[in-house]
Amino acid sequence: MSNKKSQPWFTHKTRNILGALLLVLTVVFAVSFVWHQRQRSAERAAQEIAVVFASLDYRDQDGWAAKVKEVSNAAGWNFWSYTMEHGLWDDVVAKEVVTTRVRAQSAEILETLDNGAVHVQVTVHAEGHSEGKPFSRDYDYQFLMSNEDGSWLFQGFLPAERAK
Repeated sequence: MSNKKSQPWFTHKTRNILGALLLVLTVVFAVSFVWHQRQRSAERAAQEIAVVFASLDYRDQDGWAAKVKEVSNAAGWNFWSYTMEHGLWDDVVAKEVVTTRVRAQSAEILETLDNGAVHVQVTVHAEGHSEGKPFSRDYDYQFLMSNEDGSWLFQGFLPAERAK
Protein backbone atom coordinates (compact mmCIF):
# COMPACT_ATOMS: atom_id res chain seq x y z
CA MET A 1 0.00 0.00 0.00
CA SER A 2 1.36 3.37 -0.98
CA ASN A 3 1.58 6.26 1.44
CA LYS A 4 1.29 8.84 -1.31
CA LYS A 5 -1.69 11.06 -1.13
CA SER A 6 -3.70 10.81 -4.27
CA GLN A 7 -4.09 14.17 -5.99
CA PRO A 8 -7.43 15.27 -7.29
CA TRP A 9 -7.67 15.39 -11.06
CA PHE A 10 -8.83 18.99 -10.88
CA THR A 11 -5.76 20.85 -9.67
CA HIS A 12 -5.04 24.57 -9.60
CA LYS A 13 -3.01 24.16 -12.77
CA THR A 14 -5.90 22.44 -14.55
CA ARG A 15 -8.31 25.13 -13.35
CA ASN A 16 -5.98 27.88 -14.65
CA ILE A 17 -5.67 26.20 -18.04
CA LEU A 18 -9.43 25.74 -18.33
CA GLY A 19 -10.01 29.32 -17.19
CA ALA A 20 -7.58 30.67 -19.81
CA LEU A 21 -9.21 28.53 -22.51
CA LEU A 22 -12.67 29.78 -21.50
CA LEU A 23 -11.41 33.38 -21.59
CA VAL A 24 -9.94 32.93 -25.09
CA LEU A 25 -13.16 31.34 -26.37
CA THR A 26 -15.24 34.15 -24.86
CA VAL A 27 -13.06 36.81 -26.51
CA VAL A 28 -13.19 35.04 -29.89
CA PHE A 29 -16.98 34.74 -29.65
CA ALA A 30 -17.38 38.40 -28.62
CA VAL A 31 -15.15 39.66 -31.44
CA SER A 32 -16.98 37.56 -34.05
CA PHE A 33 -20.35 38.68 -32.72
CA VAL A 34 -19.34 42.36 -32.84
CA TRP A 35 -17.85 41.93 -36.34
CA HIS A 36 -21.01 40.21 -37.57
CA GLN A 37 -23.21 42.97 -36.09
CA ARG A 38 -20.97 45.64 -37.66
CA GLN A 39 -21.15 43.90 -41.03
CA ARG A 40 -24.96 43.61 -40.88
CA SER A 41 -25.18 47.26 -39.83
CA ALA A 42 -23.01 48.29 -42.80
CA GLU A 43 -25.12 46.22 -45.21
CA ARG A 44 -28.35 47.80 -43.91
CA ALA A 45 -26.83 51.28 -44.22
CA ALA A 46 -25.66 50.51 -47.76
CA GLN A 47 -29.21 49.51 -48.72
CA GLU A 48 -30.64 52.70 -47.22
CA ILE A 49 -28.05 54.85 -49.01
CA ALA A 50 -28.71 53.17 -52.37
CA VAL A 51 -32.47 53.70 -51.94
CA VAL A 52 -31.81 57.43 -51.41
CA PHE A 53 -29.68 57.56 -54.58
CA ALA A 54 -32.41 55.93 -56.68
CA SER A 55 -35.30 57.98 -55.23
CA LEU A 56 -35.39 60.73 -57.84
CA ASP A 57 -38.03 63.34 -58.63
CA TYR A 58 -36.98 65.93 -61.20
CA ARG A 59 -39.30 68.48 -59.53
CA ASP A 60 -37.47 68.32 -56.17
CA GLN A 61 -33.70 68.67 -56.54
CA ASP A 62 -33.36 70.36 -53.14
CA GLY A 63 -35.23 67.55 -51.37
CA TRP A 64 -33.14 64.86 -53.04
CA ALA A 65 -29.91 66.75 -52.36
CA ALA A 66 -30.81 67.15 -48.67
CA LYS A 67 -31.40 63.40 -48.35
CA VAL A 68 -28.15 62.57 -50.15
CA LYS A 69 -26.21 65.02 -47.97
CA GLU A 70 -27.65 63.35 -44.86
CA VAL A 71 -26.21 59.94 -45.84
CA SER A 72 -22.84 61.25 -47.09
CA ASN A 73 -19.62 62.29 -45.39
CA ALA A 74 -17.78 65.42 -46.60
CA ALA A 75 -15.99 63.60 -49.45
CA GLY A 76 -19.20 61.88 -50.55
CA TRP A 77 -21.16 65.13 -50.52
CA ASN A 78 -18.39 66.89 -52.52
CA PHE A 79 -18.73 64.15 -55.15
CA TRP A 80 -22.51 64.65 -55.43
CA SER A 81 -22.24 68.45 -55.44
CA TYR A 82 -19.73 68.31 -58.27
CA THR A 83 -21.83 65.77 -60.18
CA MET A 84 -25.00 67.85 -59.84
CA GLU A 85 -23.16 70.99 -61.00
CA HIS A 86 -21.86 69.13 -64.04
CA GLY A 87 -25.02 67.75 -65.55
CA LEU A 88 -26.52 64.98 -63.41
CA TRP A 89 -29.58 66.93 -62.40
CA ASP A 90 -29.94 68.50 -65.87
CA ASP A 91 -30.25 64.97 -67.25
CA VAL A 92 -32.82 64.02 -64.57
CA VAL A 93 -34.89 67.13 -65.42
CA ALA A 94 -34.59 66.63 -69.20
CA LYS A 95 -35.90 63.08 -68.85
CA GLU A 96 -38.50 64.09 -66.21
CA VAL A 97 -37.45 61.18 -63.99
CA VAL A 98 -39.82 60.38 -61.13
CA THR A 99 -39.16 57.28 -59.05
CA THR A 100 -42.35 56.10 -57.39
CA ARG A 101 -41.05 53.00 -55.65
CA VAL A 102 -37.58 51.82 -54.66
CA ARG A 103 -36.77 48.59 -52.86
CA ALA A 104 -33.35 47.33 -51.81
CA GLN A 105 -32.84 43.76 -52.96
CA SER A 106 -29.38 42.89 -51.71
CA ALA A 107 -26.22 44.29 -50.21
CA GLU A 108 -22.82 42.71 -49.86
CA ILE A 109 -19.56 43.90 -48.37
CA LEU A 110 -16.95 43.14 -51.01
CA GLU A 111 -13.91 44.40 -49.16
CA THR A 112 -12.82 46.14 -45.98
CA LEU A 113 -10.05 48.65 -46.55
CA ASP A 114 -7.15 49.33 -44.21
CA ASN A 115 -8.73 52.60 -43.03
CA GLY A 116 -11.93 50.79 -41.98
CA ALA A 117 -13.99 51.90 -44.97
CA VAL A 118 -16.00 49.20 -46.71
CA HIS A 119 -16.52 48.59 -50.42
CA VAL A 120 -20.13 47.51 -50.89
CA GLN A 121 -22.33 46.36 -53.73
CA VAL A 122 -26.05 47.03 -53.51
CA THR A 123 -28.88 46.14 -55.87
CA VAL A 124 -32.13 48.10 -55.76
CA HIS A 125 -35.29 47.74 -57.80
CA ALA A 126 -36.85 51.02 -58.90
CA GLU A 127 -40.14 51.82 -60.59
CA GLY A 128 -41.35 55.12 -61.95
CA HIS A 129 -41.52 57.26 -65.08
CA SER A 130 -38.82 58.63 -67.37
CA GLU A 131 -39.37 60.48 -70.64
CA GLY A 132 -43.11 59.93 -70.18
CA LYS A 133 -42.78 56.14 -70.08
CA PRO A 134 -42.98 53.79 -67.10
CA PHE A 135 -39.85 51.94 -66.06
CA SER A 136 -39.15 49.04 -63.76
CA ARG A 137 -35.50 48.03 -63.46
CA ASP A 138 -32.70 46.99 -61.18
CA TYR A 139 -29.72 49.21 -60.44
CA ASP A 140 -26.39 47.99 -59.10
CA TYR A 141 -24.29 50.38 -57.08
CA GLN A 142 -20.74 49.86 -55.86
CA PHE A 143 -19.43 52.46 -53.48
CA LEU A 144 -17.33 53.10 -50.41
CA MET A 145 -18.74 53.82 -46.98
CA SER A 146 -16.97 54.99 -43.86
CA ASN A 147 -18.13 54.68 -40.28
CA GLU A 148 -18.11 58.10 -38.69
CA ASP A 149 -19.27 58.48 -35.11
CA GLY A 150 -21.18 55.20 -35.33
CA SER A 151 -22.96 56.00 -38.62
CA TRP A 152 -22.14 54.48 -41.99
CA LEU A 153 -21.93 57.22 -44.64
CA PHE A 154 -21.39 57.33 -48.40
CA GLN A 155 -17.77 58.21 -49.12
CA GLY A 156 -17.55 57.88 -52.90
CA PHE A 157 -17.76 55.65 -55.90
CA LEU A 158 -14.84 53.52 -56.96
CA PRO A 159 -12.96 54.07 -60.20
CA ALA A 160 -14.49 51.92 -62.96
CA GLU A 161 -11.48 49.58 -63.15
CA ARG A 162 -11.75 48.83 -59.42
CA ALA A 163 -15.53 48.37 -59.29
CA LYS A 164 -15.66 45.08 -61.17
